[in-house]
Amino acid sequence: MELETQLLIGQNLGYLQQDQISALLDMTGEVGRLLNGLINSLSTGNRQPATGN
Repeated sequence: MELETQLLIGQNLGYLQQDQISALLDMTGEVGRLLNGLINSLSTGNRQPATGN
């Protein structure tokens, strides 16, 4: 959420174009979903034991 705010500020100041903002906001949304999934999997204790190779 903080990164999205910074991107919008960059757009308002003229540093970023609308097409750049759209692509970057899509990417930040995907990264956020991935991080939430990782946090949820770690917090539920569903960790797989490490295998030594």
